[in-house]
Amino acid sequence: MLHRRAFVGGAGALGAAMLGTLRVSVGQGAVGTRRSMRGMSANDPDLAAYRRAVAAMKALPASDPRNWNRFAAVHASFCPHGNWYFLPWHRAYLNALENIVRDLADKPDFALPYWDWTAERQLPPVFAAGNPRNNPLNHPRPEFEVDETLPDDMVGPQVISRILASPDFEAFGSARPRGQNSAAPAWQRRAGARTELEFNPHDGVHGSLGGDMGQVGPASRDPIFYLHHANVDRLWAVWNARGNANSPEPFWRNFAFNWNFINADGSPWNVTVNGLQSPAALGYRYDDEEGRSPRTSTFSASRLTRSTRWAARCRSTGGLPATRCSPRPGCNAMGWRPAAASWPRRPRTTGRRRMSAPSAFRFRSAGRSPRSSSPGRWRQLPRRTAAATGNASGRCCATALRRLTRALGCACS
Repeated sequence: MLHRRAFVGGAGALGAAMLGTLRVSVGQGAVGTRRSMRGMSANDPDLAAYRRAVAAMKALPASDPRNWNRFAAVHASFCPHGNWYFLPWHRAYLNALENIVRDLADKPDFALPYWDWTAERQLPPVFAAGNPRNNPLNHPRPEFEVDETLPDDMVGPQVISRILASPDFEAFGSARPRGQNSAAPAWQRRAGARTELEFNPHDGVHGSLGGDMGQVGPASRDPIFYLHHANVDRLWAVWNARGNANSPEPFWRNFAFNWNFINADGSPWNVTVNGLQSPAALGYRYDDEEGRSPRTSTFSASRLTRSTRWAARCRSTGGLPATRCSPRPGCNAMGWRPAAASWPRRPRTTGRRRMSAPSAFRFRSAGRSPRSSSPGRWRQLPRRTAAATGNASGRCCATALRRLTRALGCACS
């Protein structure tokens, strides 16, 4: 299990000073446009700059905070998953890397590309070319086959359409920690509830790639990590561009990520969630901030809104919903789970014979691993059901789960 290390928050004045320094430096340069990897050539200027910077970071001494493994350790030590700080924290983490790349690759307008896994279902070839010795972007992924294709029920248009139809931030970007009553640093990694953006395409891509990407701690050692998260961040920008507002709650907006991140020169960068609302203010934009228009999903938005209110009531009581659903494709998100130290490995869609997605999800929901000819491809998930809680909050969660799964057209036993 990943060790959840405690951390100490820095002084508010220092945080404000560091944030001001970053904003001035970004304001003096051009706003870079993050572009899709799809159709991007291997010698594209942004890819070439990323390759140079990754090689330079790997060559830095371990005493330098910009060293590749040391920078990756930031994710292991501080990353929040399964709560409403998931999106802003990772936005700041990507922005810190982006500024380091601009400096080390001597490309002030560098913008991190994103891997749009809905449009490009296979790993971008440049990340599998050659070997780790001659290609800094190639990283060991022993469980992954280069021709493996991500499935519709993980990253397909209907999944993305359903995610972008989320009625409020906590239905879109994961929910607040249970029982949160302040903006103290201790809440940064407390468990809330994963929503579909996080536990379906986000967790699914991590688990499919395996290797370091399949584990929470070392995931960011793999250079594809940052392009994967750039696409998650893009979906947040698209959701905002469609007229959806981020949470107004002060426990979210005023939360400070102190001593988590660094500037391009290695000095600390402290920032609040409120300072992470606008990509343009951070020095970048996306080439597709409006988003494509995936096929319209069949669920009712009004029913989803009512159901998320029930889920919010469940969260406020501290219970967790049951995880006994047998979902149809795309509905596996209803089995909310506590944060795990690794992401589950999804079935292969090419090559060896695989289990169907619904059957695989039943195994995951039951907390056990199906047999596989490839050891280690599946990992057990923590399991808590309404029956296990034995209290009113558990019954509330079971009710919320049934209503939410019905709203999304899922079958729940």
